[in-house]
Amino acid sequence: MGLLGDLLEDAGGVIGEAGRRVRTAKREQANMTPELQQAVERLVQQAEGGDIDAMGRLADAYIEGTQLRYDPDEACRWWTAAAKSGHVTSMYNLGLLYHGDISKHYFSPELAGYWLYEASIRGDRDAKEILERYYKYSNFSQKWKRR
Repeated sequence: MGLLGDLLEDAGGVIGEAGRRVRTAKREQANMTPELQQAVERLVQQAEGGDIDAMGRLADAYIEGTQLRYDPDEACRWWTAAAKSGHVTSMYNLGLLYHGDISKHYFSPELAGYWLYEASIRGDRDAKEILERYYKYSNFSQKWKRR
């Protein structure tokens, strides 16, 4: 497709993602009942208190954009915190995020390979399959690279 086509595709993705953030922020405002707000506050307190499952659920809520606004930055932040604490599903989700499956904004083959590898050595079969299909480790540069 060429450089121009790639640039246009990237620009379209950024514009689409920005629109999704606005739409889901409006939906969050409209749907935020007192009960939902309390549930979200409890989840945030649990996540901030170090509960890695709560961190993962909070990240999932931000990336789904159904109850909370779509916010891949917050999702990335909570998945990273959970992954660093050993949460395998969060490692896998970070791998997908950096692979470009969830948000093109975060595309990074090096980080995708790293998190998919970390999830795969902890038994995640899906992470292992994606890692083997798309990535290789360069001993020379000591980085994960896309095949």
